[in-house]
Amino acid sequence: MHGLMHFALRAFVSAEPSSTGADTWHTALFIAGIADEDSLLTTHLVSDEISMRVITAVGKVLSLTVERTLVAFGEYFVHWLADMGHMRMLDAMGPRLEDVLRNVNNLHLALARTYRDAEFPS
Repeated sequence: MHGLMHFALRAFVSAEPSSTGADTWHTALFIAGIADEDSLLTTHLVSDEISMRVITAVGKVLSLTVERTLVAFGEYFVHWLADMGHMRMLDAMGPRLEDVLRNVNNLHLALARTYRDAEFPS
């Protein structure tokens, strides 16, 4: 998972009604065995194994299953991107979820031209 996703995940945790904000986030990181938050909040790829440990821990601290955590975070992420000013980018990827998913690699290629030091999945 890319670091941007972890920024959004941290915001998701803070926005959840059962959350106490930064304390909940840091508890999830502790459960996931992450000692350095900065290792997640980066422009480089973070392994899926580490990302799933964090997502699983977030679910635990929010009393959600992993599946529900992923769904809730996915819903939150779309709104977060829009709030961050990326709605035009999302609209350009297509009108349906299927179109958006089909165009994710094209999005990463376009972003790589702007963020030359970033690492994107392909």
